[in-house]
Amino acid sequence: MKKVICLSIALIMLVFTLAGCQPASPPETAQDPASPSTPPVTAAPTEMRRVGLLVAHMADQWSIESHTLVAEQGPSRGFEITLADSTWEARTEVQHLDTFMAMDLDLLLLWPVHEVASAGAVQNFMDTTGIPVIAVAVLPEVEGLAGFVGWDTWDAGYSIGQKAADYIESDVDGTANVVLLYMHDENVLVRKQAFLQALDDRGVDYNVLFERNFEGVRETAHNIMESVVQANPDFDVVWAAFDGGALGARSALEAANHHARIFSSGGFEQEVYDLFAANDYWYRAGFIVSPHVYGPAILDAAERFFVGEQVGTVHAPCRVATVENFREVWRGDPE
Repeated sequence: MKKVICLSIALIMLVFTLAGCQPASPPETAQDPASPSTPPVTAAPTEMRRVGLLVAHMADQWSIESHTLVAEQGPSRGFEITLADSTWEARTEVQHLDTFMAMDLDLLLLWPVHEVASAGAVQNFMDTTGIPVIAVAVLPEVEGLAGFVGWDTWDAGYSIGQKAADYIESDVDGTANVVLLYMHDENVLVRKQAFLQALDDRGVDYNVLFERNFEGVRETAHNIMESVVQANPDFDVVWAAFDGGALGARSALEAANHHARIFSSGGFEQEVYDLFAANDYWYRAGFIVSPHVYGPAILDAAERFFVGEQVGTVHAPCRVATVENFREVWRGDPE
Protein backbone atom coordinates (compact mmCIF):
# COMPACT_ATOMS: atom_id res chain seq x y z
CA MET A 1 0.00 0.00 0.00
CA LYS A 2 1.34 3.42 -0.96
CA LYS A 3 2.54 5.44 2.00
CA VAL A 4 0.98 8.81 2.69
CA ILE A 5 3.54 11.43 3.60
CA CYS A 6 2.45 14.53 5.47
CA LEU A 7 4.60 17.61 5.15
CA SER A 8 4.47 20.74 7.27
CA ILE A 9 5.95 24.19 6.79
CA ALA A 10 7.92 23.78 10.00
CA LEU A 11 10.88 21.46 10.44
CA ILE A 12 9.03 18.14 9.89
CA MET A 13 11.21 15.34 8.57
CA LEU A 14 10.24 11.98 7.21
CA VAL A 15 12.69 9.21 8.01
CA PHE A 16 13.05 6.30 5.62
CA THR A 17 16.26 4.33 4.80
CA LEU A 18 19.57 5.28 2.61
CA ALA A 19 23.69 5.47 2.68
CA GLY A 20 27.23 7.54 2.42
CA CYS A 21 31.13 7.48 1.87
CA GLN A 22 33.80 9.79 0.31
CA PRO A 23 33.30 12.71 -2.09
CA ALA A 24 34.61 12.75 -5.65
CA SER A 25 35.05 15.76 -7.90
CA PRO A 26 32.54 15.86 -10.77
CA PRO A 27 34.08 15.77 -14.26
CA GLU A 28 33.00 18.16 -16.99
CA THR A 29 31.33 15.59 -19.21
CA ALA A 30 27.74 14.49 -18.66
CA GLN A 31 26.53 10.91 -18.48
CA ASP A 32 23.04 9.43 -18.68
CA PRO A 33 21.71 7.35 -15.79
CA ALA A 34 20.49 3.84 -16.24
CA SER A 35 16.83 3.49 -17.16
CA PRO A 36 14.34 2.79 -14.33
CA SER A 37 14.12 -0.86 -15.41
CA THR A 38 17.90 -1.40 -15.11
CA PRO A 39 19.03 -3.27 -11.96
CA PRO A 40 20.80 -1.18 -9.28
CA VAL A 41 24.44 -0.37 -9.97
CA THR A 42 25.54 -2.52 -7.03
CA ALA A 43 23.92 -4.81 -4.53
CA ALA A 44 22.61 -3.01 -1.45
CA PRO A 45 25.33 -2.90 1.25
CA THR A 46 24.76 -4.65 4.55
CA GLU A 47 25.56 -1.43 6.43
CA MET A 48 22.86 1.19 6.05
CA ARG A 49 24.14 4.59 4.96
CA ARG A 50 22.72 7.76 6.50
CA VAL A 51 21.65 10.19 3.78
CA GLY A 52 19.85 13.50 4.00
CA LEU A 53 17.52 14.60 1.19
CA LEU A 54 16.82 18.34 1.36
CA VAL A 55 14.54 19.64 -1.39
CA ALA A 56 13.62 23.21 -2.32
CA HIS A 57 9.91 22.45 -2.07
CA MET A 58 7.26 19.72 -2.10
CA ALA A 59 4.60 22.03 -3.51
CA ASP A 60 3.63 20.21 -6.70
CA GLN A 61 2.83 16.69 -7.82
CA TRP A 62 6.15 16.24 -9.61
CA SER A 63 8.24 17.11 -6.55
CA ILE A 64 6.09 15.03 -4.21
CA GLU A 65 6.26 11.92 -6.40
CA SER A 66 9.94 12.31 -7.29
CA HIS A 67 11.27 12.73 -3.77
CA THR A 68 8.81 10.38 -2.07
CA LEU A 69 10.00 7.73 -4.53
CA VAL A 70 13.63 8.39 -3.54
CA ALA A 71 12.76 8.08 0.15
CA GLU A 72 10.64 4.95 -0.27
CA GLN A 73 13.12 3.12 -2.52
CA GLY A 74 16.14 4.11 -0.44
CA PRO A 75 16.01 1.09 1.91
CA SER A 76 16.27 -1.35 -0.99
CA ARG A 77 19.51 0.42 -2.00
CA GLY A 78 20.88 0.32 1.56
CA PHE A 79 20.14 3.97 2.39
CA GLU A 80 18.56 5.46 5.50
CA ILE A 81 17.00 8.67 4.20
CA THR A 82 15.87 11.74 6.09
CA LEU A 83 13.69 13.92 3.87
CA ALA A 84 13.19 17.63 4.56
CA ASP A 85 11.33 20.39 2.73
CA SER A 86 12.71 23.96 2.48
CA THR A 87 9.28 25.28 1.36
CA TRP A 88 11.00 27.63 -1.14
CA GLU A 89 12.40 29.61 1.82
CA ALA A 90 16.13 30.29 2.23
CA ARG A 91 15.70 30.65 6.00
CA THR A 92 14.04 27.24 6.25
CA GLU A 93 16.79 25.76 4.09
CA VAL A 94 19.45 27.08 6.50
CA GLN A 95 17.52 25.65 9.47
CA HIS A 96 17.46 22.22 7.85
CA LEU A 97 21.16 22.42 7.01
CA ASP A 98 21.88 23.24 10.65
CA THR A 99 19.88 20.19 11.72
CA PHE A 100 21.66 17.96 9.21
CA MET A 101 25.02 19.16 10.57
CA ALA A 102 24.31 17.28 13.80
CA MET A 103 23.11 14.06 12.17
CA ASP A 104 26.43 12.43 11.22
CA LEU A 105 25.32 11.93 7.62
CA ASP A 106 27.30 9.98 5.06
CA LEU A 107 25.88 12.06 2.19
CA LEU A 108 23.51 14.97 1.56
CA LEU A 109 21.34 15.06 -1.57
CA LEU A 110 20.43 18.72 -2.00
CA TRP A 111 18.01 20.59 -4.22
CA PRO A 112 18.92 24.16 -3.24
CA VAL A 113 16.37 26.95 -3.15
CA HIS A 114 18.60 29.06 -5.45
CA GLU A 115 21.91 28.48 -7.21
CA VAL A 116 23.38 31.78 -5.94
CA ALA A 117 21.44 32.73 -2.81
CA SER A 118 21.87 29.24 -1.30
CA ALA A 119 25.58 29.00 -2.11
CA GLY A 120 26.93 30.52 1.10
CA ALA A 121 24.94 28.25 3.41
CA VAL A 122 25.73 25.16 1.34
CA GLN A 123 29.47 25.94 1.20
CA ASN A 124 29.50 26.53 4.96
CA PHE A 125 27.74 23.19 5.51
CA MET A 126 30.32 21.36 3.38
CA ASP A 127 33.33 23.15 4.86
CA THR A 128 32.16 22.78 8.47
CA THR A 129 31.03 19.15 8.42
CA GLY A 130 33.03 17.55 5.63
CA ILE A 131 29.80 15.80 4.59
CA PRO A 132 29.78 15.29 0.81
CA VAL A 133 26.94 16.83 -1.19
CA ILE A 134 25.36 15.74 -4.45
CA ALA A 135 23.25 18.57 -5.84
CA VAL A 136 20.00 17.75 -7.62
CA ALA A 137 17.78 19.85 -9.94
CA VAL A 138 19.67 23.12 -9.32
CA LEU A 139 23.47 23.45 -9.35
CA PRO A 140 24.61 25.82 -6.57
CA GLU A 141 27.70 27.97 -7.08
CA VAL A 142 29.92 26.14 -4.59
CA GLU A 143 33.26 24.32 -4.65
CA GLY A 144 33.74 20.61 -4.07
CA LEU A 145 30.40 19.02 -4.94
CA ALA A 146 30.41 15.23 -5.21
CA GLY A 147 28.17 15.38 -8.29
CA PHE A 148 25.01 16.78 -9.85
CA VAL A 149 21.77 15.16 -11.03
CA GLY A 150 19.47 17.24 -13.18
CA TRP A 151 18.37 17.53 -16.76
CA ASP A 152 19.53 19.21 -19.94
CA THR A 153 18.54 22.86 -19.53
CA TRP A 154 19.20 23.67 -23.17
CA ASP A 155 17.00 20.79 -24.29
CA ALA A 156 14.22 22.07 -22.01
CA GLY A 157 14.02 25.15 -24.22
CA TYR A 158 15.05 23.70 -27.57
CA SER A 159 12.66 20.74 -27.68
CA ILE A 160 9.72 22.94 -26.71
CA GLY A 161 10.80 25.40 -29.41
CA GLN A 162 10.55 22.56 -31.90
CA LYS A 163 6.96 21.90 -30.82
CA ALA A 164 6.15 25.60 -31.13
CA ALA A 165 7.71 25.62 -34.60
CA ASP A 166 5.48 22.68 -35.59
CA TYR A 167 2.45 24.71 -34.53
CA ILE A 168 3.60 27.88 -36.29
CA GLU A 169 4.25 26.02 -39.54
CA SER A 170 0.91 24.26 -39.55
CA ASP A 171 -1.51 26.74 -37.94
CA VAL A 172 -0.22 30.31 -38.19
CA ASP A 173 -0.60 32.35 -41.37
CA GLY A 174 2.28 34.77 -41.88
CA THR A 175 4.47 36.00 -39.02
CA ALA A 176 3.86 34.43 -35.61
CA ASN A 177 3.97 36.93 -32.76
CA VAL A 178 5.46 35.40 -29.63
CA VAL A 179 5.23 36.34 -25.93
CA LEU A 180 7.97 35.12 -23.58
CA LEU A 181 7.42 34.66 -19.83
CA TYR A 182 10.78 34.21 -18.12
CA MET A 183 12.61 34.79 -14.82
CA HIS A 184 16.00 36.28 -13.93
CA ASP A 185 17.49 32.84 -13.33
CA GLU A 186 20.45 31.40 -15.21
CA ASN A 187 18.71 28.14 -16.13
CA VAL A 188 15.57 29.94 -17.26
CA LEU A 189 17.55 32.34 -19.46
CA VAL A 190 19.26 29.36 -21.10
CA ARG A 191 15.84 27.81 -21.76
CA LYS A 192 14.62 31.03 -23.32
CA GLN A 193 17.68 31.28 -25.57
CA ALA A 194 17.28 27.65 -26.64
CA PHE A 195 13.58 28.13 -27.41
CA LEU A 196 14.35 31.01 -29.75
CA GLN A 197 17.26 29.12 -31.29
CA ALA A 198 14.91 26.27 -32.17
CA LEU A 199 12.59 28.69 -33.96
CA ASP A 200 15.57 30.16 -35.83
CA ASP A 201 16.89 26.74 -36.79
CA ARG A 202 13.52 25.76 -38.18
CA GLY A 203 13.37 28.96 -40.20
CA VAL A 204 9.86 29.88 -39.06
CA ASP A 205 8.69 33.45 -39.45
CA TYR A 206 8.24 34.94 -35.98
CA ASN A 207 8.53 38.14 -33.99
CA VAL A 208 8.99 38.49 -30.21
CA LEU A 209 6.19 40.86 -29.28
CA PHE A 210 6.71 40.99 -25.49
CA GLU A 211 9.18 39.59 -22.94
CA ARG A 212 8.08 39.73 -19.32
CA ASN A 213 9.55 38.50 -16.01
CA PHE A 214 6.77 36.72 -14.11
CA GLU A 215 9.07 36.18 -11.09
CA GLY A 216 8.00 32.55 -10.78
CA VAL A 217 4.53 33.55 -9.56
CA ARG A 218 1.40 32.25 -11.27
CA GLU A 219 -0.74 35.24 -10.36
CA THR A 220 1.91 37.57 -11.76
CA ALA A 221 1.90 35.65 -15.04
CA HIS A 222 -1.90 35.97 -15.19
CA ASN A 223 -1.74 39.72 -14.64
CA ILE A 224 1.04 40.13 -17.21
CA MET A 225 -0.95 38.22 -19.81
CA GLU A 226 -4.04 40.29 -19.09
CA SER A 227 -2.08 43.47 -19.75
CA VAL A 228 -0.49 42.02 -22.90
CA VAL A 229 -3.91 41.08 -24.28
CA GLN A 230 -5.14 44.62 -23.65
CA ALA A 231 -2.00 46.28 -25.07
CA ASN A 232 -1.68 44.20 -28.22
CA PRO A 233 -3.82 41.08 -28.67
CA ASP A 234 -2.12 40.17 -31.95
CA PHE A 235 0.02 37.23 -30.78
CA ASP A 236 -0.06 33.50 -31.44
CA VAL A 237 2.39 31.72 -29.15
CA VAL A 238 3.21 32.04 -25.45
CA TRP A 239 6.39 30.45 -24.11
CA ALA A 240 6.73 30.01 -20.34
CA ALA A 241 9.82 28.96 -18.39
CA PHE A 242 7.69 26.52 -16.40
CA ASP A 243 4.11 25.90 -15.37
CA GLY A 244 3.79 28.79 -12.92
CA GLY A 245 3.98 31.05 -15.95
CA ALA A 246 2.11 28.72 -18.30
CA LEU A 247 -0.92 28.20 -16.06
CA GLY A 248 -1.12 31.87 -15.11
CA ALA A 249 -1.05 32.79 -18.79
CA ARG A 250 -3.62 30.15 -19.62
CA SER A 251 -6.22 31.49 -17.18
CA ALA A 252 -5.84 34.99 -18.66
CA LEU A 253 -6.11 33.71 -22.23
CA GLU A 254 -9.19 31.68 -21.36
CA ALA A 255 -10.85 34.67 -19.72
CA ALA A 256 -10.16 36.76 -22.84
CA ASN A 257 -11.13 33.90 -25.18
CA HIS A 258 -7.79 34.49 -26.90
CA HIS A 259 -6.50 32.15 -29.61
CA ALA A 260 -2.79 31.89 -28.58
CA ARG A 261 -1.29 28.52 -27.63
CA ILE A 262 1.07 27.88 -24.69
CA PHE A 263 4.35 25.94 -24.67
CA SER A 264 6.05 25.33 -21.31
CA SER A 265 9.69 24.40 -20.64
CA GLY A 266 8.80 22.84 -17.30
CA GLY A 267 5.72 20.69 -16.68
CA PHE A 268 5.34 19.91 -12.99
CA GLU A 269 1.74 20.41 -11.93
CA GLN A 270 -0.93 17.70 -11.80
CA GLU A 271 -3.24 20.33 -13.27
CA VAL A 272 -1.29 20.18 -16.52
CA TYR A 273 -2.01 16.49 -16.95
CA ASP A 274 -5.69 17.11 -16.24
CA LEU A 275 -5.59 19.71 -19.03
CA PHE A 276 -3.97 17.22 -21.39
CA ALA A 277 -6.62 14.64 -20.51
CA ALA A 278 -9.30 17.21 -21.38
CA ASN A 279 -7.53 18.08 -24.67
CA ASP A 280 -7.18 21.68 -23.52
CA TYR A 281 -7.18 24.30 -26.27
CA TRP A 282 -4.49 26.59 -24.77
CA TYR A 283 -1.86 24.38 -23.09
CA ARG A 284 -0.24 22.40 -25.92
CA ALA A 285 3.11 21.02 -24.71
CA GLY A 286 5.30 20.78 -21.61
CA PHE A 287 8.87 19.55 -21.06
CA ILE A 288 9.15 17.11 -18.17
CA VAL A 289 11.38 14.54 -16.53
CA SER A 290 9.22 11.75 -15.14
CA PRO A 291 9.42 11.22 -11.36
CA HIS A 292 9.83 7.53 -12.19
CA VAL A 293 12.98 8.33 -14.16
CA TYR A 294 14.34 11.17 -12.04
CA GLY A 295 14.03 9.46 -8.65
CA PRO A 296 16.00 6.35 -9.69
CA ALA A 297 18.61 8.58 -11.34
CA ILE A 298 19.25 10.22 -7.96
CA LEU A 299 19.54 6.85 -6.23
CA ASP A 300 21.87 5.55 -8.93
CA ALA A 301 24.13 8.58 -8.45
CA ALA A 302 24.28 7.90 -4.70
CA GLU A 303 25.20 4.28 -5.35
CA ARG A 304 28.00 5.23 -7.72
CA PHE A 305 29.33 7.66 -5.14
CA PHE A 306 29.43 4.99 -2.42
CA VAL A 307 31.40 2.53 -4.55
CA GLY A 308 34.00 5.22 -5.25
CA GLU A 309 32.98 6.17 -8.78
CA GLN A 310 32.87 9.77 -9.97
CA VAL A 311 29.26 10.87 -10.23
CA GLY A 312 29.94 13.83 -12.49
CA THR A 313 26.96 15.55 -14.11
CA VAL A 314 23.99 13.26 -14.70
CA HIS A 315 21.21 14.33 -17.07
CA ALA A 316 18.03 12.38 -16.42
CA PRO A 317 16.20 11.67 -19.69
CA CYS A 318 13.35 14.09 -20.39
CA ARG A 319 10.54 14.24 -22.94
CA VAL A 320 7.99 16.69 -24.27
CA ALA A 321 4.50 15.83 -23.05
CA THR A 322 1.47 16.51 -25.23
CA VAL A 323 -2.14 15.39 -25.31
CA GLU A 324 -1.02 12.35 -27.30
CA ASN A 325 1.62 10.97 -24.93
CA PHE A 326 1.32 12.60 -21.50
CA ARG A 327 0.38 9.42 -19.62
CA GLU A 328 3.36 7.39 -20.80
CA VAL A 329 5.71 10.36 -20.31
CA TRP A 330 4.65 10.74 -16.68
CA ARG A 331 5.05 7.00 -16.06
CA GLY A 332 8.54 7.12 -17.57
CA ASP A 333 7.73 4.67 -20.36
CA PRO A 334 10.46 4.43 -23.01
CA GLU A 335 9.80 6.18 -26.31
